[in-house]
Amino acid sequence: MADSVVRVTQQGLGGRLGGSIKGALVGVVLAAVAVPLLFWNEGRAVKRARTLAEGAGKVVTVPAAAVDASREGALVHTSGQATTDEVLRDPTFGIERNALSLERRVEMFQWVQKEERKERKKLGGGTETVTTYTYSTEWGSSPVDSASFEESAGHENPSFPFEGETWRAADVRLGAFHLAPELAGELDEQRPVPVTAAQLPAVEAGLRERLKVANGNFYLGESPNVPKVGDVRVSFRVVEPAQASVVAAQRGGRLEPYHAEAGGDIALVSYGAKSAEQMFQAARTANAMLTWILRFVGFILLFVGVRSLLAPLQVAADVVPIFGRLVGAGLSLAAFLVAAPVALVTVGIGWLFYRPLLGIALLALAVGFVVWLVRRGRKPAPAMGAPVFVPPPPPAPAS
Repeated sequence: MADSVVRVTQQGLGGRLGGSIKGALVGVVLAAVAVPLLFWNEGRAVKRARTLAEGAGKVVTVPAAAVDASREGALVHTSGQATTDEVLRDPTFGIERNALSLERRVEMFQWVQKEERKERKKLGGGTETVTTYTYSTEWGSSPVDSASFEESAGHENPSFPFEGETWRAADVRLGAFHLAPELAGELDEQRPVPVTAAQLPAVEAGLRERLKVANGNFYLGESPNVPKVGDVRVSFRVVEPAQASVVAAQRGGRLEPYHAEAGGDIALVSYGAKSAEQMFQAARTANAMLTWILRFVGFILLFVGVRSLLAPLQVAADVVPIFGRLVGAGLSLAAFLVAAPVALVTVGIGWLFYRPLLGIALLALAVGFVVWLVRRGRKPAPAMGAPVFVPPPPPAPAS
């Protein structure tokens, strides 16, 4: 069976126009999503910044060794060893560890399909598309549906014999404090747990006879060195007890998210002994980064949406391919020139809505700058050759 399959498809101008019109409708949806996203993101950023500012002004550092009842309901910061008494166990493979979490990872050697498309525009507005489907084998932790392959015959993937799973300790402590699950879940630095032949007897009966141990993993198949489609390897990872720092609300000897008056929640967790100031600074940096990421995503959605709206014009121009390429470049520039100011105006309106004083100040500054430019441009220049009055020199002092 060949490892690649080639398909050639043709599409006329009418079909392309119909597809571009459908794409234009999708573009409307993208633009309709982008504008609210940009506006909401400014509000989210301000709310988070105010929440962190409130928390930084209220937080109190307390020792982890004992719970101070006088701090009930307060926002506290503490550092200590995150531990648990629980022993987590995989009932199928018998692996057990005293850990904050235990994860079983299952990978199968399976077929994957990759596509490569090359489109050629034809005179008259039609296109010819050559699609090459390439098949190869690789390890994957998610099942690949071979029934959806272009050429499924000879590339069939079996189903996974078992799935990955994660077990988490129900009671995680930081010194004398108990951590709420959402806080304990932030401790997620994993390390591998090598498997040895000595652990085979603990595997579920009926499965252990089919397993091998290779490279620190359980292996289900003939040869780990020459894997075949359907072979499975199982590995394990744990989150071990570790030094950690937490900023959260103290309630009844438990640390849980703190609901600030600004409307947001504070639940900061970090590995190692970190000061409250360091943790709030890291949270502010993360907030700023997320704000810019969402601004970029909103702009891209706007650009793609506007470009999709203009796509039918390019398809119509593709009657002569070289014209279509020129029109396409112009439409991309037009989409950028529309998306950029719309995104900036939306962000600006968000600032006016969520930060009115700063937004008005910036708007006034921008208007003042424009007025200054206009007045400077209208200032009359001296006429060419006009006489210039020169005052006479002062009289010489008397000798």
